This record gives sequence, C-alpha cells and structure tokens, in this order.
Amino acid sequence: MMKSLKACLAALAALAWIGSGQIALGQTQDSALDRIVNQIETMFPPVEGYVVSVEGDKIILDLKEGDPIKAGDKLDLVRFGETLTHPVSKKSLGRNEEALGQVRISRVSRNFSIASAVHSVVGSKEKPKVGDGVRLPFSKLSIVVAPVKEDGKNNIDGNQLVLDLEKRLKAKERFEVPAFDIGVWMLDSGVKRDQLTDREVLEKFKKKVDVDFILAPEVRAVRNKMVVSYKLISTKEHKVVKKADVLSDQVAASKSAGAKKFRGGFQDRSPGNEALEFLHKQDFGFEIVDFAIGDVNGNGEKEYVLLDPYKVNIYRREKNGMFRKITHWKGEREFDKFLAVDVADLNGNGIDEIFVTNQTGSVLSSFVLEANPKKKRMEKIWEDQSLYFRAIQTSGSDKKIIAQSPGFTTPFEDGIKIVEYKNGGFKLGPDLPLPKVYQIKWILFGLTQANLSSKKGLETIILDKDYHLRVYSSSGRLLEKSDDYYGHDPRIMDLGERPQAITGMVGGDTGVHFRGRLEFIQQGDSRYLLIPRNHRLGGQFVDKFVTVNNSSLIILEVSPAGFIKFVETAKQKGYLASYRVLDQPKSQEKLVHVLRVDAGGFTSKRATSSLFTYKWKRL
Repeated sequence: MMKSLKACLAALAALAWIGSGQIALGQTQDSALDRIVNQIETMFPPVEGYVVSVEGDKIILDLKEGDPIKAGDKLDLVRFGETLTHPVSKKSLGRNEEALGQVRISRVSRNFSIASAVHSVVGSKEKPKVGDGVRLPFSKLSIVVAPVKEDGKNNIDGNQLVLDLEKRLKAKERFEVPAFDIGVWMLDSGVKRDQLTDREVLEKFKKKVDVDFILAPEVRAVRNKMVVSYKLISTKEHKVVKKADVLSDQVAASKSAGAKKFRGGFQDRSPGNEALEFLHKQDFGFEIVDFAIGDVNGNGEKEYVLLDPYKVNIYRREKNGMFRKITHWKGEREFDKFLAVDVADLNGNGIDEIFVTNQTGSVLSSFVLEANPKKKRMEKIWEDQSLYFRAIQTSGSDKKIIAQSPGFTTPFEDGIKIVEYKNGGFKLGPDLPLPKVYQIKWILFGLTQANLSSKKGLETIILDKDYHLRVYSSSGRLLEKSDDYYGHDPRIMDLGERPQAITGMVGGDTGVHFRGRLEFIQQGDSRYLLIPRNHRLGGQFVDKFVTVNNSSLIILEVSPAGFIKFVETAKQKGYLASYRVLDQPKSQEKLVHVLRVDAGGFTSKRATSSLFTYKWKRL
C-alpha cells in the first residue's frame, strides 16, 4: 500500500511538471549530471597516509603503487593529537592536528614509498616520527562550463543544463566555478566550440580568466535516448584530460519553458532573510534625499556623501559602524533644491567627483564637485548644467555617468547621453545605446542595463510608470514584465508633466514620480538585481499623491529563466529613498546600506532619516 501511494505521488509530481511544459531534472544521486560531476571528482582523489618508519633522513610511508602519487610529489606532514568530542552530542569531531612541514616522495614501491623532509614549519623543531600523517595539500580546482552543444533532436534547455552542472560542481568542496560567462567570451572572440582545445585559444582564454579546466557538455539522441557527453579540457596542459558518455532519460527543462536566451519570468524562492544580517541603524534629524559612496577626498578610503535638499554632507564610517560627519558643502543660492547624487572618477585623478542633480526654482542647474586637497575644500568644477545625472554600472567595473536634459514642455527630453571627461573638461558624449520601442520615452531614473543572456548587446531594465519591472532586449522586444509592483517613491519631479496611459510617455501638468535605483550586484558566483519597494497605505493608488506606510529592499537573483526573489528586508517605517552596496574585499562580504525617510518629500523640512546597515553574507 505504501509503495503504491509513493508511486501515485511520483506520478502526480511528474504530471505537474509536464503540465507546466517542463521536463524535470532527475533528483537522485545517480542522475546524469551527478554522475558526470562524480566522475570528474574521482580524477582528483585525496591522498592520505601514515609514517610507518623513520630511518635517518629516510621516511617510510604506507603509500604504494596504485595510489595517486609519484616521485617528486610534495605531501604535508602533520602530527595527530587528542580526539575532539562535541560536549553535547558526544560525537567525535576528529583529532587535533599540528602542521610539521612537508615531505617529498623520492620513490614509490609495491608496498611502500620513500620520502625525505623538505622543510619544517617555521619555529617547529619537531622531527617526523612513526604515526605522523601525510596528505596531499588541498587546493581548489576552478572549472567553467561551456555552452551546451546539441543536435536539435532533444527538447532541452541548454542554459538550465549549464546552471545545473555549475550547481553540482559548486556543491563539491574540491571545485569552484568562477563568475565568468565563457559563452559571451567565445562570441566576442569568434571562438568556435571545436577550437576550445587549441593551444592558442586556451592561452588567450587563460589571459582573460585564470581557471584550471573547461567542461564542455554535449547532448545528443541515440535510439530515442538522451546521451550527455562531456570533455574536460585542461587549460594548463592544452588537451582533453577526460571524456565520457552518460545515458539519461531526463536532462533539463524543455525549450518551451525557457529558451537559451533570457526569456524572463519571476519566481519566489522564499529562502528567508538568512543572507542579510542586520547590523545597526543610525538616525538623522534631517531629510536625506540620496546618498553615494566613494573616495571623495583621495585618501584611499570610502566616504559617504549624504545629500540633504540644501547641503552635500561628507561622512566617515567609524569602526563601530556608525557614521561621523567630516565636512559639508552648502548650496550657494537660496532656491537650490538638491535631488540626487552620484560619484565617479571620470577625470582619472584618483578622487571621485560628486555629481549633484540640482533644481533651482523651475529649472535644472546641476553641478559637479571635487575636493581640492591643497585648499582642503570642495569646489565646483562643472556647473549650471541643465541636466539630470545618474550613475549606472552595466557590467563588471564599467561604471557610467549618464545625463538627460529636461524638455521645454516635458520633464525629460528624448535621448540619454554618456558624460565624458576630455581635454580637461566634462562634456556630453555619445548616446546611451537604447532599443527603439514604440511609444516609449526612456527616463534615466529607474533604468539600468545588463547582459542577461549570452548574446551580444545589453538588455535594458526599467521601472515603468505603473511601477512594473520591464526587461527589453537590445532589439526592443519586451522579454518580461513583472506582476509585482516595485518603487512607489512618493516624491515628485515637478519640472514637467506626468506619465500618460501609454507606458513611459509623459504629459499633463502634475509632475513625474521619482523612480528608484536599479543596480546589479555580483555576490559569489551569482548575480542579483536590487530594487526598492515602498508599500502604499491602503489599496488605492492616487496618481499625484502616494502615501507610503513602510518600505523594504528586494533582491532578485538572475537566472536564464528570469528573476527569482532571493530575499526581502524587513519592512521599516518610511519610504525607501536610496540604497548603496559596499564591497568588503577581505571578508568577501558586502555591506548593504538602506536609506529611509519617515515623512515628507523633496521639500519637507520636518522629515527625519535613518540609515540601516546589513551584512550580506556570502553563502
């Protein structure tokens, strides 16, 4: 009875997957992909042995012919101490160990091997003795997975297969998978799949990213069965070191469920908030409209630029995590109203410039500040610009400052420009490449770009006027529109007209709601999109006035199948005005700073602000 019940449940689960247009990946340990990874792992077995005799300078080990060792190999020498026991469970945790140094294998015989001491641990006078242990030094091996080659007869999703292989490799302690898209590199370099074993290609590849192996999978049909083949290519030896075929009835999701390119889609994985650890909150008795992080005084450290409507405030983060004010720069005109701030070192002098979007009365009069170390003050180096400024980071360290002009009868003129520094001054450079979409007017707020697929060109990601997240291909095709609402910033840009019913277009006379930042972050081997969410008070949305009760920061994980909700911060009082992420290179963790304002808007003098700091742990 129990067996038949389990069979029924399994059949129902399979029908659920088929009904969704997907073929499930086998979950057992003997699935095709698990077997591939296990086969690769057996190529690099751990080597452990014992010292069985010490004869002068000769050390006799119990390692012998057939063990994965050879003359010349170096092994770590350790001395075992007392057994460690868990105080509660009473389970053995293994033995304490003392590192003594290394030995080198000089000869491998049928029943034993001979080694000699190479060097000792600094400060250690201990000599090898019977019962000491030897083991091959542990080192992680890095592997990248190449795009899948297929014969077109199998209904599989190659991108999902690559992700599943990467997931299984990362689950093994011995392997690591760098965050590098070899498919994009192959396209950019004009490298075909059958050229991955060429010495010249591998040497070129090693200059781009330092990895040990390339895993090249292939799927083909053999007598109505799916066969997964693979080649493991050594980038050091410039050859295939292992290849094999694995038979499988199930491989990956069907093409109808997700193409090889980014097709969009939103899922909620609901993992809880274990990735973000709340550290502390600091309150400020004034409204902070935006903030940025950068080295704005050239001391090699990061400062925090906190922008209130009338001052540019510079803070330092102390060791206790709290912020201390260093200095400030006050607006020079009575009717200045600062709206947004970004930092970037465009002139290449090692000091981040501060780009301030400023409204003076009914016009824009934005400017750029830079610290003058000689005079110990900040000075304007570009001023009176009728421009909105915004920083976007499209890929890696490719940080751009983009700018957009207000129109005569609209808040935003057509076209977004890239700001450049040439011949000793700032100027508007080329257009930001944006797809042409019918009846869409692009606005630099609530916009970013990223490569979400293995194809050339960048996708454009926006928050539309109705607060849906949209993804457009470089050719202008809508890849995805979220059902959820994001943003909902209560502040209004009152230099022009409000959005009309057509997405992205503007018209009317009541202003445009501010649209929050969209930023892609690399954390570990995964990429994430950060996006603010302000939760409205009540269920109705009034176009001009948005009343926000509380807010949170959403982190979406990026996958070929679309966006997966990774984590959401706890809801806190006030609207989310901005957020920033700061890398912690030593710990490989990140600090996530979230700015909330509990009342008012751009012009409120009674508003107070809070900076929440979270630690984003690398899981």
